Amino acid sequence: MKTPSFKLLAAFGAGIAAWEAVVHASLFLNRQSPRLFGIRLSPRLNVMQSVVPAIAAAGLVRYALARDDSSPASRRRRPLRAG
Repeated sequence: MKTPSFKLLAAFGAGIAAWEAVVHASLFLNRQSPRLFGIRLSPRLNVMQSVVPAIAAAGLVRYALARDDSSPASRRRRPLRAG
């Protein structure tokens, strides 16, 4: 079985991050504050929990849709010099 590429994993992570952003944005727009372990989250924290995953999702989508399939580490390698 072929291992998944980093681009496929980035696309999967982008979907999860986008889902997180949409959920927290809808909670904020409906003026609902979720509870986490009995502590009510403030609206400001709810906005941050929608903005940060949206930025992460945009970055992951940009990486997943890039044309070059090489990893960032492979671009840093220098060719070996003979001699």
